[in-house]
Amino acid sequence: MLTDTVPRMSRAAGVVVLDAVLAGPRRPGSRGSLVQQAGGVPRDVLADHAQQMTVKRHRRRFLDALDAADQRSESAGESLMRVLMKDLGFGVPALQVPITVRGRTYWADAEFEEAGVVVEFDGLQKYRRGGGPLNRADAAQAVVAEKRREDDIRSTGRRMVRFVWDDLNSLATIEAALLRACVPQK
Repeated sequence: MLTDTVPRMSRAAGVVVLDAVLAGPRRPGSRGSLVQQAGGVPRDVLADHAQQMTVKRHRRRFLDALDAADQRSESAGESLMRVLMKDLGFGVPALQVPITVRGRTYWADAEFEEAGVVVEFDGLQKYRRGGGPLNRADAAQAVVAEKRREDDIRSTGRRMVRFVWDDLNSLATIEAALLRACVPQK
């Protein structure tokens, strides 16, 4: 059961799992990302189960991960990125932020609004034929579409930081990129 497993995981891994449990099943969506399907397990149900845990340390670890969990993360990479940014002292960004430019609405994975910085996580699936949210015929078209999207978002005065899976293995890489973009640490 979840309440047995999450307390034995790292905090970051527990948050990744609970993000997915809160969100529930997802399917490809019309805006180019995943859309929640049937809904996940309600937060209060998970909290109630945690309160029934007999080992206090496990209950505390579960509730800590649940407190940090957010069903708006659309992938494990986004979830882990968010946890690591917070752990580095950058706070919690707004998630799945709509940005409209010239009549087009783009969805940013995360935004530190006060700093004017959009943070994106990209897995390789995004650029694979027919598999990603860009749903392009080939990687070149996907890259061009993503470049146009990024240029449009930058035209609003926002700065952009982009992470891939390898970046999430290095706290120094994440910290340096966010500091270069002028995201304040608290």
